[in-house]
Amino acid sequence: MLKSYNIGSGSPISDTSSPTELVHDVQAGLNSPKWMTIGIVGVAFVFVYGSLTLMGTRGWNTMKRQWSKLQTKNDALKTKRLESDRLLNESKIMADIGRIISSSQDIQQVYQRFAEDVRQLIPFNRIGINLIDLNTGTYRGAYVSGLDISGRGVGLNLPLEGSLTGAVSASREPMLLKLNRVENLVETHPGLVPVYEAGVTDSIVVPLINNGDSIGVLILDSTDVDAYDLRHLQLAERVADQIGVDPILRTGIGSS
Repeated sequence: MLKSYNIGSGSPISDTSSPTELVHDVQAGLNSPKWMTIGIVGVAFVFVYGSLTLMGTRGWNTMKRQWSKLQTKNDALKTKRLESDRLLNESKIMADIGRIISSSQDIQQVYQRFAEDVRQLIPFNRIGINLIDLNTGTYRGAYVSGLDISGRGVGLNLPLEGSLTGAVSASREPMLLKLNRVENLVETHPGLVPVYEAGVTDSIVVPLINNGDSIGVLILDSTDVDAYDLRHLQLAERVADQIGVDPILRTGIGSS
Protein backbone atom coordinates (compact mmCIF):
# COMPACT_ATOMS: atom_id res chain seq x y z
CA MET A 1 0.00 0.00 0.00
CA LEU A 2 1.39 3.40 -1.03
CA LYS A 3 1.95 5.92 1.72
CA SER A 4 1.47 9.69 1.36
CA TYR A 5 3.95 12.15 2.89
CA ASN A 6 3.60 15.70 4.13
CA ILE A 7 5.37 18.02 1.61
CA GLY A 8 6.82 20.29 4.27
CA SER A 9 7.90 17.88 6.99
CA GLY A 10 8.39 14.69 5.04
CA SER A 11 6.38 12.75 7.65
CA PRO A 12 3.82 10.26 6.47
CA ILE A 13 0.19 11.24 6.36
CA SER A 14 -2.15 9.04 8.26
CA ASP A 15 -4.38 6.79 6.20
CA THR A 16 -7.24 8.00 8.28
CA SER A 17 -6.65 11.70 7.54
CA SER A 18 -9.72 13.50 6.35
CA PRO A 19 -9.76 15.43 3.03
CA THR A 20 -9.68 18.70 4.93
CA GLU A 21 -6.59 17.60 6.83
CA LEU A 22 -4.91 16.51 3.61
CA VAL A 23 -5.48 19.90 1.97
CA HIS A 24 -4.11 21.62 5.07
CA ASP A 25 -0.95 19.46 5.01
CA VAL A 26 -0.32 20.22 1.32
CA GLN A 27 -0.76 23.98 1.84
CA ALA A 28 1.60 23.96 4.84
CA GLY A 29 4.23 22.12 2.85
CA LEU A 30 4.09 24.50 -0.12
CA ASN A 31 4.41 27.47 2.24
CA SER A 32 7.67 26.16 3.74
CA PRO A 33 10.88 28.21 2.90
CA LYS A 34 12.48 25.28 1.09
CA TRP A 35 9.64 24.77 -1.32
CA MET A 36 9.09 28.50 -1.78
CA THR A 37 12.73 28.83 -2.95
CA ILE A 38 12.42 25.84 -5.27
CA GLY A 39 9.24 27.34 -6.62
CA ILE A 40 10.85 30.71 -7.39
CA VAL A 41 13.82 29.07 -9.15
CA GLY A 42 11.48 26.85 -11.09
CA VAL A 43 9.36 29.77 -12.26
CA ALA A 44 12.50 31.69 -13.32
CA PHE A 45 13.78 28.67 -15.25
CA VAL A 46 10.47 28.20 -17.00
CA PHE A 47 10.37 31.92 -17.87
CA VAL A 48 13.91 32.01 -19.32
CA TYR A 49 13.52 28.70 -21.13
CA GLY A 50 10.18 29.75 -22.47
CA SER A 51 11.53 33.13 -23.61
CA LEU A 52 14.44 31.54 -25.45
CA THR A 53 12.11 28.99 -27.00
CA LEU A 54 9.79 31.72 -28.21
CA MET A 55 12.75 33.75 -29.52
CA GLY A 56 13.90 30.84 -31.59
CA THR A 57 17.21 30.70 -33.46
CA ARG A 58 16.77 34.14 -35.01
CA GLY A 59 16.16 35.81 -31.65
CA TRP A 60 19.09 34.06 -30.04
CA ASN A 61 21.43 35.09 -32.86
CA THR A 62 20.19 38.67 -32.57
CA MET A 63 21.04 38.67 -28.88
CA LYS A 64 24.53 37.36 -29.61
CA ARG A 65 25.10 40.04 -32.26
CA GLN A 66 24.03 42.77 -29.87
CA TRP A 67 26.39 41.42 -27.22
CA SER A 68 29.22 41.26 -29.75
CA LYS A 69 28.58 44.90 -30.72
CA LEU A 70 28.74 45.96 -27.08
CA GLN A 71 32.04 44.09 -26.63
CA THR A 72 33.48 45.68 -29.79
CA LYS A 73 32.43 49.14 -28.63
CA ASN A 74 33.99 48.56 -25.22
CA ASP A 75 37.26 47.36 -26.80
CA ALA A 76 37.32 50.39 -29.08
CA LEU A 77 36.87 52.76 -26.13
CA LYS A 78 39.67 51.01 -24.23
CA THR A 79 41.99 51.23 -27.25
CA LYS A 80 41.16 54.91 -27.71
CA ARG A 81 41.89 55.60 -24.05
CA LEU A 82 45.25 53.81 -24.23
CA GLU A 83 46.14 55.70 -27.42
CA SER A 84 45.24 59.00 -25.78
CA ASP A 85 47.44 58.17 -22.77
CA ARG A 86 50.34 57.22 -25.07
CA LEU A 87 50.11 60.46 -27.06
CA LEU A 88 49.95 62.51 -23.87
CA ASN A 89 53.06 60.75 -22.52
CA GLU A 90 54.91 61.32 -25.81
CA SER A 91 54.05 65.02 -25.76
CA LYS A 92 55.35 65.34 -22.19
CA ILE A 93 58.64 63.66 -23.11
CA MET A 94 59.04 65.83 -26.23
CA ALA A 95 58.50 68.94 -24.15
CA ASP A 96 61.09 67.68 -21.67
CA ILE A 97 63.60 67.12 -24.49
CA GLY A 98 63.05 70.70 -25.60
CA ARG A 99 63.68 71.95 -22.08
CA ILE A 100 66.81 69.83 -21.77
CA ILE A 101 68.26 71.11 -25.02
CA SER A 102 67.80 74.73 -24.01
CA SER A 103 68.57 74.36 -20.31
CA SER A 104 72.37 74.31 -20.26
CA GLN A 105 75.54 74.93 -22.22
CA ASP A 106 77.11 71.90 -20.55
CA ILE A 107 77.19 69.65 -23.61
CA GLN A 108 77.83 66.40 -21.76
CA GLN A 109 75.03 66.98 -19.27
CA VAL A 110 72.55 68.06 -21.94
CA TYR A 111 72.98 65.16 -24.32
CA GLN A 112 73.23 62.46 -21.71
CA ARG A 113 69.83 63.49 -20.38
CA PHE A 114 68.59 63.86 -23.94
CA ALA A 115 69.51 60.24 -24.76
CA GLU A 116 67.75 59.00 -21.63
CA ASP A 117 64.53 60.75 -22.65
CA VAL A 118 64.71 59.55 -26.26
CA ARG A 119 65.01 55.96 -25.01
CA GLN A 120 61.59 56.34 -23.38
CA LEU A 121 60.14 57.02 -26.83
CA ILE A 122 62.29 54.87 -29.10
CA PRO A 123 64.27 51.80 -28.00
CA PHE A 124 67.87 51.80 -29.22
CA ASN A 125 71.24 50.17 -28.67
CA ARG A 126 73.07 53.13 -30.13
CA ILE A 127 72.20 56.79 -30.71
CA GLY A 128 74.37 59.25 -32.56
CA ILE A 129 74.56 62.59 -34.30
CA ASN A 130 76.66 63.15 -37.41
CA LEU A 131 77.43 66.68 -38.58
CA ILE A 132 78.31 67.41 -42.20
CA ASP A 133 80.88 69.81 -43.65
CA LEU A 134 80.03 70.67 -47.23
CA ASN A 135 83.28 72.62 -47.65
CA THR A 136 85.40 69.52 -47.09
CA GLY A 137 82.82 67.00 -48.33
CA THR A 138 83.02 65.08 -45.07
CA TYR A 139 81.00 64.32 -41.97
CA ARG A 140 82.07 63.55 -38.45
CA GLY A 141 80.57 61.78 -35.49
CA ALA A 142 79.64 64.56 -33.11
CA TYR A 143 77.83 62.54 -30.46
CA VAL A 144 77.57 58.80 -29.78
CA SER A 145 76.07 56.79 -26.93
CA GLY A 146 75.67 53.04 -26.71
CA LEU A 147 76.92 50.22 -28.92
CA ASP A 148 80.51 50.56 -30.10
CA ILE A 149 80.91 50.35 -33.89
CA SER A 150 84.32 50.17 -35.51
CA GLY A 151 85.20 53.34 -37.43
CA ARG A 152 82.14 55.22 -36.15
CA GLY A 153 83.52 57.01 -33.11
CA VAL A 154 83.26 60.65 -32.10
CA GLY A 155 85.52 63.05 -33.98
CA LEU A 156 86.26 60.79 -36.96
CA ASN A 157 85.95 62.48 -40.35
CA LEU A 158 84.47 60.34 -43.13
CA PRO A 159 83.59 61.10 -46.78
CA LEU A 160 80.04 62.27 -47.46
CA GLU A 161 79.94 60.75 -50.92
CA GLY A 162 78.27 57.38 -50.92
CA SER A 163 77.38 57.60 -47.25
CA LEU A 164 73.94 57.28 -45.72
CA THR A 165 74.56 60.50 -43.78
CA GLY A 166 75.25 62.31 -47.05
CA ALA A 167 72.17 60.87 -48.76
CA VAL A 168 69.76 61.69 -45.93
CA SER A 169 71.14 65.18 -45.26
CA ALA A 170 70.98 65.99 -48.99
CA SER A 171 67.45 64.67 -49.51
CA ARG A 172 66.17 65.95 -46.17
CA GLU A 173 64.05 62.82 -46.04
CA PRO A 174 64.16 60.32 -43.13
CA MET A 175 65.03 56.68 -43.74
CA LEU A 176 64.08 53.44 -41.99
CA LEU A 177 66.49 50.63 -42.83
CA LYS A 178 66.24 46.88 -42.27
CA LEU A 179 69.90 45.97 -42.73
CA ASN A 180 69.28 42.23 -42.61
CA ARG A 181 67.06 42.61 -45.69
CA VAL A 182 69.36 44.79 -47.80
CA GLU A 183 70.64 42.80 -50.75
CA ASN A 184 74.30 43.10 -51.70
CA LEU A 185 75.00 45.35 -48.73
CA VAL A 186 78.73 45.45 -49.48
CA GLU A 187 78.16 46.77 -53.01
CA THR A 188 75.16 49.01 -52.40
CA HIS A 189 75.92 50.43 -48.93
CA PRO A 190 79.56 49.69 -48.05
CA GLY A 191 79.50 52.27 -45.28
CA LEU A 192 76.87 50.22 -43.44
CA VAL A 193 78.92 47.02 -43.37
CA PRO A 194 80.62 47.84 -40.01
CA VAL A 195 77.23 48.74 -38.60
CA TYR A 196 75.72 45.44 -39.68
CA GLU A 197 78.74 43.48 -38.49
CA ALA A 198 78.28 45.06 -35.04
CA GLY A 199 74.88 43.38 -34.86
CA VAL A 200 72.62 46.25 -35.93
CA THR A 201 69.55 45.10 -37.87
CA ASP A 202 67.32 48.19 -37.78
CA SER A 203 68.35 51.83 -38.24
CA ILE A 204 66.53 55.14 -38.34
CA VAL A 205 68.31 58.10 -39.93
CA VAL A 206 66.67 61.53 -39.75
CA PRO A 207 67.98 64.86 -41.12
CA LEU A 208 68.79 67.71 -38.75
CA ILE A 209 67.69 71.13 -39.96
CA ASN A 210 69.22 74.19 -38.31
CA ASN A 211 68.13 77.66 -39.46
CA GLY A 212 66.92 76.19 -42.73
CA ASP A 213 70.18 74.37 -43.41
CA SER A 214 70.61 70.60 -43.40
CA ILE A 215 73.55 70.20 -41.02
CA GLY A 216 73.62 66.48 -40.26
CA VAL A 217 71.60 63.49 -39.14
CA LEU A 218 70.23 61.82 -36.04
CA ILE A 219 70.84 58.04 -36.03
CA LEU A 220 69.13 55.37 -33.96
CA ASP A 221 70.33 51.76 -34.19
CA SER A 222 68.85 48.57 -32.77
CA THR A 223 70.11 45.00 -32.69
CA ASP A 224 66.53 43.69 -32.46
CA VAL A 225 64.96 42.50 -35.70
CA ASP A 226 61.97 44.65 -36.75
CA ALA A 227 62.52 46.96 -33.80
CA TYR A 228 61.28 50.02 -35.72
CA ASP A 229 58.16 50.89 -37.68
CA LEU A 230 56.58 54.03 -39.12
CA ARG A 231 55.54 55.27 -35.68
CA HIS A 232 59.16 55.17 -34.47
CA LEU A 233 60.28 57.00 -37.60
CA GLN A 234 57.74 59.77 -36.98
CA LEU A 235 58.84 60.06 -33.36
CA ALA A 236 62.47 60.34 -34.48
CA GLU A 237 61.50 63.21 -36.79
CA ARG A 238 59.88 65.02 -33.88
CA VAL A 239 63.01 64.48 -31.78
CA ALA A 240 65.16 65.82 -34.62
CA ASP A 241 62.95 68.91 -34.78
CA GLN A 242 63.68 69.51 -31.10
CA ILE A 243 67.46 69.19 -31.34
CA GLY A 244 67.90 70.72 -34.80
CA VAL A 245 67.45 74.20 -33.38
CA ASP A 246 70.19 73.67 -30.80
CA PRO A 247 72.89 76.32 -31.38
CA ILE A 248 75.61 74.13 -29.86
CA LEU A 249 75.30 71.79 -32.83
CA ARG A 250 77.13 74.47 -34.78
CA THR A 251 80.06 74.34 -32.44
CA GLY A 252 80.17 70.57 -31.97
CA ILE A 253 79.25 68.01 -29.37
CA GLY A 254 81.44 65.80 -27.24
CA SER A 255 81.25 62.08 -26.56
CA SER A 256 78.95 60.82 -23.84
